[in-house]
Amino acid sequence: LALTDVLEGIQLGALDKTTITPGEKATATATYVVKQSDVDAGEINNTVTATGKGPKNEDVTGTASAKVTTEEADAKIAVTKTANPTSGVGVDDTVTYTITVENTGNVTVSSLALTDVLEGIQLGALDKTTIAPGEKATATATYVVKQSDVDAGEINNTVTATGSSPKGTGDVTGTASAKVTTEEG
Repeated sequence: LALTDVLEGIQLGALDKTTITPGEKATATATYVVKQSDVDAGEINNTVTATGKGPKNEDVTGTASAKVTTEEADAKIAVTKTANPTSGVGVDDTVTYTITVENTGNVTVSSLALTDVLEGIQLGALDKTTIAPGEKATATATYVVKQSDVDAGEINNTVTATGSSPKGTGDVTGTASAKVTTEEG
């Protein structure tokens, strides 16, 4: 008797018997370390195949399958936005914003994109559009201060990040804001 298993990364132990008679069982143990892709899929499906020879030297084959459900998917992102400078800006000064999107969930988030409705902002692309749990993506944006901003005394700006979980499209969002005060007019 021999066992084969095609699950990548599985450690398949040896059978405790290589010959069995009718009614007997042979046992082996396999171990597997769960991967991020398994959590993203929500389950691990595995099939083992036992092969051997019968009493007339004929091929004998059997299979067994198991499905293991992983922890529940929890897709989350946290967004931060900082401005430089944060105060004392005047007409035609440039404010640089740094936007960071962190995956705070337990599944991979893909198709990350940013939107910002501040008229005139130059929003750069994120350096990554797919982030695993614990990873971050960053982007920068620039804005040239207008007279209307100085008249208002401040610039309030919000960015929205949107991404997709392994099971959905555009279903993960987060926002962050930054406030810049202008010079006194």
